[in-house]
Amino acid sequence: MSGQRAGEDDRVKRDFPSDRFFAGALSPRSENQLETTDDDLQSKMEPNAIGSTVKIRGGGPGDELVVDISGSVWVRVNPTYEEMDNRDNFVSLGDREEDEEAETDLLPVFERFDLDVPSIKIPYEALSGPARETPEVVRERANEALADAFEDVRVQAQAHDDIYLDPGDEHPDDDVPHSALADEEAYEDYLEEREGEPAIPHWNGSLELTSSLDRESDRDDQLIVDVEFENTADHSKRDAIYTIRDPTLFEVQLDLRTEGDVEFVPFTFDPLPEDFRYNRDLWGHGRNCTVRAPDQEETMRDGRTPGRRAPQANPTADHLQTQFIPEHRQLVYESADRDVEASFSELSSLDDGGFEVLDAVAQAMRDYHQEAYDTALEQYQEREDWDADGRDENDFMEDRKAFLREIRRFERGIRCLRDHPESVGRAFELMNETMDRMHDFDSWRLFQLVFIVMLVPDIASREHEGWEDISWRDGDEMAERFQDADGALDVVDVLWFPTGGGKTEAFLGVAVWNMFFDRIRGKHFGVAAWTRFPLRLLSLQQLQRMSETVVYADVVRREQPEIGSRPSRPFSVGFLVGKANTPNALTGYDNDNFSRYQDDPDLREDAKVIPSCPACGSDIEMRVTDDIRLAIRL
Repeated sequence: MSGQRAGEDDRVKRDFPSDRFFAGALSPRSENQLETTDDDLQSKMEPNAIGSTVKIRGGGPGDELVVDISGSVWVRVNPTYEEMDNRDNFVSLGDREEDEEAETDLLPVFERFDLDVPSIKIPYEALSGPARETPEVVRERANEALADAFEDVRVQAQAHDDIYLDPGDEHPDDDVPHSALADEEAYEDYLEEREGEPAIPHWNGSLELTSSLDRESDRDDQLIVDVEFENTADHSKRDAIYTIRDPTLFEVQLDLRTEGDVEFVPFTFDPLPEDFRYNRDLWGHGRNCTVRAPDQEETMRDGRTPGRRAPQANPTADHLQTQFIPEHRQLVYESADRDVEASFSELSSLDDGGFEVLDAVAQAMRDYHQEAYDTALEQYQEREDWDADGRDENDFMEDRKAFLREIRRFERGIRCLRDHPESVGRAFELMNETMDRMHDFDSWRLFQLVFIVMLVPDIASREHEGWEDISWRDGDEMAERFQDADGALDVVDVLWFPTGGGKTEAFLGVAVWNMFFDRIRGKHFGVAAWTRFPLRLLSLQQLQRMSETVVYADVVRREQPEIGSRPSRPFSVGFLVGKANTPNALTGYDNDNFSRYQDDPDLREDAKVIPSCPACGSDIEMRVTDDIRLAIRL
């Protein structure tokens, strides 16, 4: 999209580079465009300028804004003998010569050159006017720097041994005689005899810069500065038709730096909801690019990751950079452990260390509620955009109350485990035993454990009285949220976590606990949990994960004297995706599936949704049983 990748040959065959690379490319003005100057679609598809609007403050006499422009250009060169010999690999079938004796066109080949523009230093006095038009000092320095850069790359291109020579004819004759391709020496002789001018594009560009007071700021030294770099070169019809010169500028990037007391400050990204949880700092508004502050990337600060602290109060930067391919830096989500090891092995025996783990988690939550929220509030209050008397403060306090409710729910779950050790507690132990055998890691992430324990009393209310009440959840202030709920099972809990964070294990923990709880309370068979997924592929992936969990859970079940044999039935998984994926029945009216699946191993293979045994890894084979079912055979 943007250019050759590192390590690849910096040569483009057959096409203009602008036909290959789009992102970061600034197109020249073409004669065709000049005839239809109102063609807005053309300008969007082939932009000729890159720009950014940024905010600065605090400058004074002697300070400077420094603009650095970088990019690349491509110049046509002669193809090598090897490239001509393998020309058919680079041209379409329709352009290939059927007559082997016919002359062959010289293959267009372009080579890349770096474009480095000398720094353009702009005095702060030229900006503080403000300047509705580009100040003359800026125009002079920019024109001089761009002219030097284009001349430098022009000299580099002219010094190239194999620069393509344009014969200058209205219709260039680039036919290569068949004899010239007999061997490499004959080809080199042909190139030596060619005449013409080096086909070097006439690059050109301009830099425009304006400034105005920031009317939304209370400071009189805060300015909004707009910087735009434009490709002002022309592309002739002849060059375009015969693939001779491409004055497009590629991989164009602006680097803006401040020197002295002047500094960049961010805008507020208004489309993002006004919420204290979000960082709405936006370092600039880009046109055909994005703007970032490379030295302000969110990383560790004061020993804490970005998700465990408030956004930096009133940030400033001395370096901004445009990107022609927008990038989002997704931080790895760190699940806090709070120095508590919630291991499966300890939780599989509540009286021998399990309750100590749960109590330690509850205490860590209490400590965090008491200490971390106060620290975070102080950090937020330092930000200029913090609304201490309005929405921000209210949202923050509501979030704190919500966390306190989660603590109370978790502590309620611990009480339920203690009050019913033979049913609720024992099912919890067996669920942890299952996870310990199944996984190659040995502990829960804290949010998973807290989520499971919070839900335990709600499900236990089916068997034990006193846990169906929901008035404890939110108190009188939010009672209307649950006004239509008769009990805990009428309220839905939503677990939100980033992809890969462990949501599935948290859900499976609840499901496996419920399966053991059902067997212990006398439910020998039946449905314990339903899942529904929006994508069939996701359904299949989750089926395989669930199958592994259920197999390990059933192994643990079989080892328990009270639920290991009939009338307690084995745990199982159903996969309901419609008859287009697996047959609903093998017999019936106008149904010959029995004989089809019995005789065709490929059909049986297509119906297999689990590739191997989740417990031992053995291959799985589908077979038709005597009781007319499609079953698994290991």
